[in-house]
Amino acid sequence: MKAEEERKRREAVITKALELVVRGEKFTPDFFVQVDREVLSSAAEEGDPRAQYVWGRLHDSYVGLLDDEVEAVRWYRKAAAQDYAYAQANLG
Repeated sequence: MKAEEERKRREAVITKALELVVRGEKFTPDFFVQVDREVLSSAAEEGDPRAQYVWGRLHDSYVGLLDDEVEAVRWYRKAAAQDYAYAQANLG
């Protein structure tokens, strides 16, 4: 049962992050009040292309610590390699 709860939590975090990205939310520290950074990072590391895309966007647009274009491209490429269209569009 715990694994199912963790899967649901992870899915909820990714969904919320994507909603914020689509709405054009600014990436500020407040973003992580709404989205669990550790869950999102873990999902990206484990290969979820949606999480990889959001993680790339965070590195591309985050005001502060994650502002790193090279890292953004790395995450976009990981998601794009899995045919995630939004990541492919960000790569041009």
